[in-house]
Amino acid sequence: MALSLKKIIVLGLLCFITATSSIDPTFEKRCNACTTSAAKTAFFCDEINKGIIPVNDLTDFFLKKYVRFTKADASTIAEALLATYFLQLDDPVRIVNLLSHSTHENYKKMWAKKLLKKTSLVTLLTNRLTKGPLFSSYSDRHACQLLNEFYIPYTIYLESIADSSLKLKKLTEMLTKLADFTEAEYKKGNIVLFHGQQSQWPFLERWFNELCAIKYGVGAPQQFVRLRFTQKIVLTDQQVQEIRRDGVTDTTYAEYRPKVLFSNLHVLANDAGSNSLLYVAGNYDQIVYNSEHSVITDPLQKIFKEFGFTQEYKKLMREDEKLFELLYELYNELVKEQGNIGRLIAFSLPQSFAKELVYSTTIGGPLCPIKINGKLTTDVVEIAQYFDQVPFANEYCIILSKEITNPAEAYKAQIKMMTFDALDRSSEAYTKYSTQFKALSDKVAALYQELHPEMAEKIKANIKNCIGVAASRVAAAA
Repeated sequence: MALSLKKIIVLGLLCFITATSSIDPTFEKRCNACTTSAAKTAFFCDEINKGIIPVNDLTDFFLKKYVRFTKADASTIAEALLATYFLQLDDPVRIVNLLSHSTHENYKKMWAKKLLKKTSLVTLLTNRLTKGPLFSSYSDRHACQLLNEFYIPYTIYLESIADSSLKLKKLTEMLTKLADFTEAEYKKGNIVLFHGQQSQWPFLERWFNELCAIKYGVGAPQQFVRLRFTQKIVLTDQQVQEIRRDGVTDTTYAEYRPKVLFSNLHVLANDAGSNSLLYVAGNYDQIVYNSEHSVITDPLQKIFKEFGFTQEYKKLMREDEKLFELLYELYNELVKEQGNIGRLIAFSLPQSFAKELVYSTTIGGPLCPIKINGKLTTDVVEIAQYFDQVPFANEYCIILSKEITNPAEAYKAQIKMMTFDALDRSSEAYTKYSTQFKALSDKVAALYQELHPEMAEKIKANIKNCIGVAASRVAAAA
């Protein structure tokens, strides 16, 4: 009877594993012949010292059979294997599995730091002279937590996908640029915070900016990110002060929770809530949708309504109800082809605004003071200055004041928002997406002019005014 393809693959893998393993059948018998755990440990360590069997195979054998050893002996073997293995290979999953059997905390921390220093994602964030959370001793002090909460889950995730090397390359490139930006901003005395997003947010934001341009003749703002798709004021000054004083409480949760943004001072920080880099690497965040396409159809419809484009939206949907879905699918395929990575936003705030608009928090958004120099504080400026004292679990709420949600107010406050993603905008795939986006945008603009001919002159006047404002800003900067 012919074998199925699945069975052939399984048998092939079994043959490969059998052929490549150098543990001979007598090894386990000789190990089991040792009557005590101590004797087994001596036997195992002797085999390590002989160096006949590759450490990789010895490690796998030990990790499957360690239950036959006492806790103390398993610790001895694990540490002996680790010392030999670490010099030869860089498999972080095996290393951490060995570390888990060590009973010596200082030993575990030492090897955790060594492992972290071998990873580009960590070293590029710490090999700087600038003061600031990103370049502090945070990674060294919390090496074990970083391995458990970030590096190992992420490494296992990388091993489960085909494009892991591409994703790692893209993330390293992204973090290099982010480190350069952060270093420059801390030199200016600013505070930098990070927020990770799913990849659909830039797609929706592009439509928000495009409709704004069609209606008002105003181009997309520079160094600014639309965190909420609304033209209205999100919070009054009094509400901002209330949130900064009290945080998000049980009684104000429903009203204020959507009006704060969770962020990190260090992209690898935090195990109790938001972790910016994990969100970006996994291309997810806390937003959950009921179906594949509601990720854009529901919010996109609201964005069109926000600008009074409901008629235009309905007319386009009557022509082809999948018009926007097909464009989003093209964009989504582009994201997947280029590493399937989300977007990282870096906020640079002058210290005065950081004090007013940011506070240390935990899940839900309440005030969560951190002990600095023996005193509790929620002041992000003080926390950033003494980040060497900060615990592993730390995150921060950015209050969505007018300076955060309005581009003109952000410009006046000198608040800068930079985005980092993995998209290659010179690629053929990105050009194809942009071309189709523009074609659909032109359709929307034509419909708007057809339905609102009286707005044409107003748009021209707005464009002329915007050019004048832009020119004056360039002159002022010069």
